[in-house]
Amino acid sequence: MLFGMQTANLSAADCDFGCDAACDCTTACDCDTACGSACDDAGCLASCFDKLCLFSDSNIRFDGWINAGIIGNSDSPTSKFNGPYNAVDRSNEGMLNQIYLVAEKALPTCGHGIGGRVDYLFGEDYHLAESIGIEKDTDGSARWNDEYYGSAFPQAFVSIGNQELSLQVGHFYSVVGYEGVMAPDNFFYSKSYSYQFAGPFTHWGGQVNWNPNRAWSVQLGIHNGWDAFDRDTDNPGFIGKVRYDSQSSGCLLYT
Repeated sequence: MLFGMQTANLSAADCDFGCDAACDCTTACDCDTACGSACDDAGCLASCFDKLCLFSDSNIRFDGWINAGIIGNSDSPTSKFNGPYNAVDRSNEGMLNQIYLVAEKALPTCGHGIGGRVDYLFGEDYHLAESIGIEKDTDGSARWNDEYYGSAFPQAFVSIGNQELSLQVGHFYSVVGYEGVMAPDNFFYSKSYSYQFAGPFTHWGGQVNWNPNRAWSVQLGIHNGWDAFDRDTDNPGFIGKVRYDSQSSGCLLYT
């Protein structure tokens, strides 16, 4: 279950990207809000595209969701374990996967600014977002979470720059893979085995994000390995991603 709202109705002529004097940097109307901005024939149109934005005057957004479900297993194992798996791994019983909360201060569209984000997760998916040295000891053992339900902080980072070019430092989701921890980003309730074994969930480090236009995005960073803040042996690594999205190369219609 997601709580959110979409209130913008934009035509192709209304869409733009980045900073231009006609709309985004106009001082007469507040276009650079945490909820986003768009242009209409009269000038600026403040809008919330995807999320429920609270306290928009302070440029801080609070939102979240609740994710739960059930997975059936005709074998009905007495252990109720659907392994080998790292998510939705209980058979024939309801699972509270995520109570997920977000506090975020967005970067401006124009000029430069300082932003940040903190995510909190409670539920059975907590182990997907744990970090060695925070929720886990340096040897990988649990610090405060039990076997089935627990708490974790999947993201906690500070960013500087703007929506086009920024640097973020702290704890953030990995750019690797097409599935993620956050439930709204996944099409299916269950996950693929490659999600469990083929890549990291989060990183601690720094990452540069560059969005030269709607279609292209580039992300380059240095991190302390997979899902690790502090280990017995820390080894820095490099991560990078270049993406081209043909569907975003022109203006999209949001309703």
